[in-house]
Amino acid sequence: MRFKKSFCTNTRLMGTMMLAIEWINDVEDEIYHVFMLDDEGLGISDFYPLENISREEKELFYKKKYGGLGGSKIALDEEEAIFMVNCYLEKNEYYNKPVPENLKEEDLEIYKKNKNENISIYNLMDKLCKEIDTENEFVNYMVMRFIARDKKALLYFSGSEEVANQHITKINGALLYNEIEKKSEDRFICNCVYEDIDGYYEGKIVVNIEKFELEDDGLAYDDAYDFRLRSIFIISTNAIYDFEVFDIISKREVLDIYKLNSETKIDDLEKLIFNTYPMIQKVKYENGNLYTQYFFDNSHVDRDIYVINNDIMFNIYVNENNMFLATYDLESRNFIESTVQSFIPKFIEKEHVYEFEQNVLFDFIESGNDDFYDFIDE
Repeated sequence: MRFKKSFCTNTRLMGTMMLAIEWINDVEDEIYHVFMLDDEGLGISDFYPLENISREEKELFYKKKYGGLGGSKIALDEEEAIFMVNCYLEKNEYYNKPVPENLKEEDLEIYKKNKNENISIYNLMDKLCKEIDTENEFVNYMVMRFIARDKKALLYFSGSEEVANQHITKINGALLYNEIEKKSEDRFICNCVYEDIDGYYEGKIVVNIEKFELEDDGLAYDDAYDFRLRSIFIISTNAIYDFEVFDIISKREVLDIYKLNSETKIDDLEKLIFNTYPMIQKVKYENGNLYTQYFFDNSHVDRDIYVINNDIMFNIYVNENNMFLATYDLESRNFIESTVQSFIPKFIEKEHVYEFEQNVLFDFIESGNDDFYDFIDE
């Protein structure tokens, strides 16, 4: 097969990337390989071989897969793309994780036989990581990589094996919450909450950084810096209960409840949702389907308080009788309400609006109860 083109999302610092590689086979058909790459213990976590589809269908599939990652598409050449596949195959082997079942040996052979030993992941990190804009963003990303035991990212940004080998978790943990307190120009105290193999913890961490003003031909860019990680120190860790975590990361939720019209077909409503929001992500549950629209970038990382679920713009949950719309800020609510008008009155009509101080929709979905009013009266 001949290489056509490739791109990867620049979301390496979030821990997950999408890699798309396009090939042309011997009969001039285009074949697309889409990989989901995980830096937190999974390697190649998903694989989607696409063929005999139109270019419009291909582009729509791409959007659905990278729509929740919050990054940009960065072009890779053939050597770089092949290296990425082999690099993450090695992670599957290292973590003893099986490759996706539909990633066949004949597909792998394309990459294994053309492996370039002269490329290192560190050669590609500038492409794979978005440009860091602020101190808060850099500190949040470094704490995230630290919790995830992401040695390669820590080594790249620190240049120190000692820093890269430190860890606070037993596994590739998940950062759920981080509050940054700036103590000096280069020293930050972080109060964080994270998930480990045996439960939830809160920790206090000191992050020391270096900041260098970028220059071009001797002229400094306005407010453009290169950041380096100098050190991380653990002050304390403490186990906490799951309900405490929920209180910390939960946020105000406005929930609009719509009744499905008697003639409404769920499949037709779903098509309308996907047509209106091409990048929305779908998850099936026992009693219905949840559709989550994420923001189109990861700007939620660029704050002095990072919360893992602040990248969600809105949720739509559809069961047999109702459509539930959950929004979390006024701007998103105004946006989604204007687009939901296209659903009315053909499919749905509004029944109620609730305001909750904490997230209720997820609790309802996971409860297994199919009657929301019965659920909130319990």
